[in-house]
Amino acid sequence: MRFYSYGPDGKLDVIHKKITEYQKPHIFPIKRIRKYMEERTGMNYEISESMLYDLDLILNVIQGGVFEIPKKRGWSLERNHIFPRSILEEKGFPDELINSVGNFRYINKTRNILKSNDLPDESTEFYGSDDPTLKDLFMKARDNLTEETFRNFVQKRKELIMSRVNEFLGFSK
Repeated sequence: MRFYSYGPDGKLDVIHKKITEYQKPHIFPIKRIRKYMEERTGMNYEISESMLYDLDLILNVIQGGVFEIPKKRGWSLERNHIFPRSILEEKGFPDELINSVGNFRYINKTRNILKSNDLPDESTEFYGSDDPTLKDLFMKARDNLTEETFRNFVQKRKELIMSRVNEFLGFSK
């Protein structure tokens, strides 16, 4: 049975079939679909750095996703600058560095309000904080906040995020 019209929508029929016929019911067949799309379109499907600007999508991927947000006051998730924007702006750091995906995380609204514009402490949680190299760069930036130390932290975290998103999407090389 066809669910979509002919032409470009025909690809959706093939993709639908690949999903429904996949033998592992709780695993999405991203590699099979990627292979089909690459063969069909002649395009290479991989994530590029420019895709990291969809912050909500990227933060959801690296932080494990959110299935449902309880309708409780103060629980909603907000984007949060790990190193506060106001402090970085005061030091004259460029906007593209301040607002890099490497300086963002999701936290609940109440925690974000309480955090205010305080610099992070050594126990601050963020994706990649368990990586020894990133943790070291984080501590260097926290203890001696210069554009160079901050850039090193943001760049390394961005690399880890890119790697995680590639893995999640089945684009690992």
